[in-house]
Amino acid sequence: MDVVKLVFLTIITGGIYSAVWFVKRLNAINGMASPLKLSQGVFGFIIAGCIANWAMVLFLIFSDGLAAPETMSNISRISDVLGFLIEITLLLQVFKVRRIFMDHFIENMKRDVKFSWLWTFLFSIFYLQYRINRL
Repeated sequence: MDVVKLVFLTIITGGIYSAVWFVKRLNAINGMASPLKLSQGVFGFIIAGCIANWAMVLFLIFSDGLAAPETMSNISRISDVLGFLIEITLLLQVFKVRRIFMDHFIENMKRDVKFSWLWTFLFSIFYLQYRINRL
């Protein structure tokens, strides 16, 4: 997949496509030579969390006085915490996939393919897709 297309899909889906990217590649990634494997349930949590977070954000935007200020504040805090948990979970999965790729190339292809820790941290799936395209 083209990285620009990946960025576009992630933006227009409000981040949900990040989890979809993993789910679409789950069997291929788990089929690689590595002791680490991805769990589909994690990505279900991410997708459901993103949808719930978007629902809360839309409620905050369009409620316009329908709820008490403290309720609005609580919803905002819950949304922030949920968004943080989703981002941390995605980041952990990105680094897991990075390790799976490196294990696979060392084990199967006898190639020491490097995936930058820094670029993985900064650009997550965009960097992984870029490296996949370059291999």
